[in-house]
Amino acid sequence: MANTSPSQHISTGALMVVVSVLGIIFSDSSIIGIRADEDVEETMTIDEVVEIVEPFAKGCDQQPEREHIIEMIENREDAKMETKCFRHCLLKQFEVMPEGQMQFDEDNTVDMMNTMFPDKKDHARRITQTCNQENAGALDKCEAAHGISMCMLREMRQAGYKIPEIKQ
Repeated sequence: MANTSPSQHISTGALMVVVSVLGIIFSDSSIIGIRADEDVEETMTIDEVVEIVEPFAKGCDQQPEREHIIEMIENREDAKMETKCFRHCLLKQFEVMPEGQMQFDEDNTVDMMNTMFPDKKDHARRITQTCNQENAGALDKCEAAHGISMCMLREMRQAGYKIPEIKQ
């Protein structure tokens, strides 16, 4: 029987993103087959997205539990530290948040956003700069990754980005 609970949104940064963002953050539409500039409303289930994200966890020092992957996909503001660190790992793998940095790499982030959302190029740099500045005081790489991703998701929604939906 189909689950009829309300849909959850996923940030285009789930693997950018992830960090939504993963969050920020998917950084590359070819990974999940979603093109954000199409008029057709695309949706995926959480299980489908988990299946796509899980292989990237192998590149992380600490392997996340399934609950942490789901928590990241759902872009929970109050995420557990393990989830925040998993988001950081993905952002590092996709060269969005380089090792030793507490901010997103502006050029890489803007390039990925513009690939996913070519009709929103005017907003990408402003959003990235705003969120990097908003989280400039972060002292922990996992907290920084999560904070910037949550900011990016908020700013992208405010700027009218079409964020792909995730079904429960």
